Amino acid sequence: MPDIVAGVCQQFLQDEGIEAMDWPAHSPDMNSIKHIWDIMSRTIHQCHVARQTIQELVDALVQVWEEIPQETIRRLIRSMPRRWLAHTVVDSVIRENLADYANGARVRIVGLSTNIDFLLSLSGHPAFEAGDVHTNFIPQHYDELFSPKKRTSNEMLCQAALGLILREQLLTKEFSLQWEDRFSPFSSSSGKRINVLYTRLLSLMDGENKVDLKITYNHDGSYDIQIHDRVLKVSGELVNEADVTYLKCSVNGIFCKSKLIIIDHNIHLFSMDGSVQLGIPAPKFLSEVSTSGSQGGAVAPMTGTIEKVFVKAGDKVEAGDPLMVMIAMKMEHTIRAPKAGTIKKVYFKEGVQASRHAPLVEYEDEADSE
Repeated sequence: MPDIVAGVCQQFLQDEGIEAMDWPAHSPDMNSIKHIWDIMSRTIHQCHVARQTIQELVDALVQVWEEIPQETIRRLIRSMPRRWLAHTVVDSVIRENLADYANGARVRIVGLSTNIDFLLSLSGHPAFEAGDVHTNFIPQHYDELFSPKKRTSNEMLCQAALGLILREQLLTKEFSLQWEDRFSPFSSSSGKRINVLYTRLLSLMDGENKVDLKITYNHDGSYDIQIHDRVLKVSGELVNEADVTYLKCSVNGIFCKSKLIIIDHNIHLFSMDGSVQLGIPAPKFLSEVSTSGSQGGAVAPMTGTIEKVFVKAGDKVEAGDPLMVMIAMKMEHTIRAPKAGTIKKVYFKEGVQASRHAPLVEYEDEADSE
């Protein structure tokens, strides 16, 4: 909607119960209706006929409005993304601010999908910084702006593993404070052994690739982490600064400090060298309620109410077929089949609330279906 702030308009919106958003700085280039008004104004003036009354002017405006081709309006709407890019990128102040964000990595959003990485890639592009921008900028530099994800370095993998280990120790320490037997093995996660060094296996998901790490707990509190055929010496600690958790560590003698955020099954690391996101594979006993739902059936992505159920026991489905519609956060979410197969059981009826990660349907075993 246009940035109309006249008192009569504000009163009308309030009377009709229409909630209007706060309009940002005046930007006529980005407002399609203002281009329509400009077309109408030029058309009226080109007639060279003075309207004698307000009604004559109203009739003329209505006639001009009705004569505007619908394709003109569609073209204006379709051009908004291109005009936004052209309007934004030629402004040197905005370019400098975006470059600051790219260089300083000040934009850090986790827990949901955003286009921040693309914006940082765009703002850091040499042509963008030089102001060599046009409406075909993104297609021309597509391969550079959307470059494939690089493999996470062994050093960052070690930092992620160390962050998990140190967080384990913190949680165990909190548990031990409430446990009556302070010497119970369940209240210790130091990995100390009397005559041998404790070794454990840990897996991380680097995109679609699973990386296995072999971690040896040393008596001095450090760790030897083996990734493939390389072993790295790692040590460090977690430090809280202004409600932010930092991982201060040494990897093969090189000191680094990264912001550490662990949400659900994801590890996020932010450092001066950039950011890294790694996944923690769900244990086998939790696979049936994994977010992908590919192990035992579809699961609820969040807590919500089942609005519609499209399948029943015995139905055959293909991957991508709709199974249910869930209402969550005032939005409809279609739950689709993660794989082809036969539905063995439907766990929820219409109108029932499902918790996050709750199994919604169960597939028949392939052996049973055969």
